[in-house]
Amino acid sequence: MKLAWAKQGLLLAFLLSTTCSTVALGGEGNDPLSDTFRWLIPASGLAATLGLQDWEGAKQWGYSVGSGQLATEVLKEVVGEHRPNGSSSTKSFPSGHASGAFSGAAFLQQRYGWRYALPAYLGAAYTGWSRVDLGRHYPHDVYAGAAVGILSSYLFTTPYDDDVDVGLFYDQETIGIKINWKW
Repeated sequence: MKLAWAKQGLLLAFLLSTTCSTVALGGEGNDPLSDTFRWLIPASGLAATLGLQDWEGAKQWGYSVGSGQLATEVLKEVVGEHRPNGSSSTKSFPSGHASGAFSGAAFLQQRYGWRYALPAYLGAAYTGWSRVDLGRHYPHDVYAGAAVGILSSYLFTTPYDDDVDVGLFYDQETIGIKINWKW
């Protein structure tokens, strides 16, 4: 029953994002699809938490997406890098589109697994590519935005399924992935 609600929540987020959002219409020099993915992918994570009545996940989503966007905005102000298209904007680094999209994808992956996250990561990758292709960002802006988004979700998100726990571990000499499976 909860899974059906999650699917309905994801569908609702998609429909609202693509039909009601002025952001989805894009602007001059923008790609409507990447503009949509910037918000749709994180919104899908929130829709999944609501559909599954996963209140802990909703809290983790807020911390993940919120901290990623806060870090992105602070870095934009501190770094002050000009955009490659010659505009007067000094908010190129890091990419907010990439940060938002990858934060949502990483949240879905950490909380609900790769089945939910793979399409989100594909959309996030498209978003990053589009921002470089349009001349709105340098590649390193997109990589940094993706890193901020992914890291924010990895810091605050735990798996929904108590039987499987996947995460990163590190110490002074080792970096790796840990998988704990209860059976």
